[in-house]
Amino acid sequence: MVRAVSKSEPAASEGAARIPSPLQALLIWFTAALAIVASGFVLAALAAAAAALRGAHPTQVLTDPKASPLVNDATWISVGTVLNELSVLGTLGFWLWVMKTPRRIAFPVGRPSVLGVIGGLLLVFGSAPLAEVMGELMHRLTQNEVTASTVVVNAARSASGGGVVLLVFALGVMPALAEELLFRGLLTAPFERKFWLGLVVPSVLFGLFHLEPTQVAGTIVLGVGFAASRLCTGTLLTSMLVHLVYNTTVVLTVRYSDALVEHQIALTPVLVGVALSLLGAVILWRERRVLVARRAGMREAMPSWWI
Repeated sequence: MVRAVSKSEPAASEGAARIPSPLQALLIWFTAALAIVASGFVLAALAAAAAALRGAHPTQVLTDPKASPLVNDATWISVGTVLNELSVLGTLGFWLWVMKTPRRIAFPVGRPSVLGVIGGLLLVFGSAPLAEVMGELMHRLTQNEVTASTVVVNAARSASGGGVVLLVFALGVMPALAEELLFRGLLTAPFERKFWLGLVVPSVLFGLFHLEPTQVAGTIVLGVGFAASRLCTGTLLTSMLVHLVYNTTVVLTVRYSDALVEHQIALTPVLVGVALSLLGAVILWRERRVLVARRAGMREAMPSWWI
């Protein structure tokens, strides 16, 4: 007996074929990482050329952390970050063109709920102390003289006026846009049918993407919060907003407060953070139940305000 094939089946199978496989997702991640490294070489070449024009020795500018504008100057750090994020967007555009992945699958965008955003913020800000502990443990292991935290502090403390605005754009807006489109968008699509895979795999890739060891450890933890915000609400806008608010808060706190990078581990902030994270996780779990019930068209399965 020959089974009748509906007209919608070819379109559905075609859409499924355009979703990246896990192996293709790793390839996309690898090319994006190469693009970041390439943009770093471009920025280094520009900094060396600028040093030569000023009469300084290019090698000293690139090798001495105390003299390098790439580590100490807010404008150079902002430009470098924007260049990195543009390379991510360029890589993303290339793979979308190659794979023809539908944008509604690669970038699920819908109006985020206020409760979902609050849950995401609680989860991410609550996990920040744990991320700092992970970064500090990695710092003690590697003994790196210059870390990502050092660069952020140097940039924020040296910025003033329009430089602060540029820094917020570079470290807040651009990562929230480019990194969320890549990691919680295209790279989440192959794994999101299984919630835990969609939560863990893109978060690990997100952390490894930052390359600097202390930042890798911390961003894996934060990445789980961004991923949960996206998966539990069904829209990239939630994780984008959470990412934007978190990064901007870090920059402005360092700029306008006496907060310093202290190489110590305190238990109390971690415990308070865990409590906030649990509250955020409960809220996002409820939002996940709402999302699943809506997709299934089951109004009777909608959760109440309390469970």
